[in-house]
Amino acid sequence: MIALGSARIKIVAYGKIRLYLGENFNDEVLVEDGSSVRDLFEILEKPEKEIWMANVNGLLANEKRILNDGDEVSIFEPVGGG
Repeated sequence: MIALGSARIKIVAYGKIRLYLGENFNDEVLVEDGSSVRDLFEILEKPEKEIWMANVNGLLANEKRILNDGDEVSIFEPVGGG
């Protein structure tokens, strides 16, 4: 059951981030209403120097994006090359 004032967020992690979160990581997280992607990163204990990017429901989102119940957040590291 979801507590009042909370939103259930589905997490999909890729690459090194998936390894960081570990095998026992639950792919759903409860956050308070009004939580942002940045708040979610804090809940997941993102290392300060790591750069994580997020898609929310398939669209690239910045850390200020407010999350809503049922959102799917894909987390990945930026990729560079040339």
